[in-house]
Amino acid sequence: LASGKTINNTNAVAGSGTLFFIGAQTTGSSSFDKPGDGRVDEFATWTNRQLSAVEISAQFTNLPNPAIPPVSGYQTVISNQAPAHYFQLAGNAVDSMNPSLALVINTNTVLVTNTPFNSSVGFSYDYFLDQNGAAYFSVGNDAIYTNINLLYGGGTYTNGSFGGGKGSISGMFHGLPCTNYYTGQKYIFDAGGSTGTSNAFAMFLENPNNANPWSLKMRFGDSSDVLIPATNILSEWYYFAVTYDETVANHQAHWWVGRPGATLQSGFFSATNG
Repeated sequence: LASGKTINNTNAVAGSGTLFFIGAQTTGSSSFDKPGDGRVDEFATWTNRQLSAVEISAQFTNLPNPAIPPVSGYQTVISNQAPAHYFQLAGNAVDSMNPSLALVINTNTVLVTNTPFNSSVGFSYDYFLDQNGAAYFSVGNDAIYTNINLLYGGGTYTNGSFGGGKGSISGMFHGLPCTNYYTGQKYIFDAGGSTGTSNAFAMFLENPNNANPWSLKMRFGDSSDVLIPATNILSEWYYFAVTYDETVANHQAHWWVGRPGATLQSGFFSATNG
């Protein structure tokens, strides 16, 4: 438990003696939203009394130990299932299956227009309470990417014949939508396709200006559906998995999404246009 003291001018006082804010100000600015997930809890004040060091230590020592999930066991399960690529995103974007492969952190250009921007990509607390265990994204052009196709499949659909790709994706994401970037979809993953051409493949939080704002959606082929409404994804960690088979005529993609310790929801996608 760290402690210290400030050195102030003789006329320093504690605030204006009027208003008090926790989190965002009444103007909607300066919200505590990055890095991390912007939470404040167990907030108390004392009037005309300074707590003693013994009282403060008593509070601190009575905090319960966090229930840390077995991160090593989870990672071992994934590794034992022999993925082609496994990015743990623990302070870096290196592939644990092939350490010579590392994704690129988009730090100085917009991928599409090559226009400079201020990136907010970094690493912060993950579900397992590792302080550098998860990549976080705040503004619209934040991304970690590669020009290598990490999936077996995709490409251009030829009318009358199905593709030949099969594969799976799994991961975790934090659904807090209230970042510094308030417009546009926020992608969890995107395989580079686009709607209208039958090769879209993505999972994202919906644009606040579209139908079902902030809901979790998946896009496969020339369609997208709501997997989880926005009311269920605020400030929570979720696990997801997707399997796909381009060779079949329907139910080409199967998805699973759920909060750890809760119900794992699932469903299918049928891209009737191939």
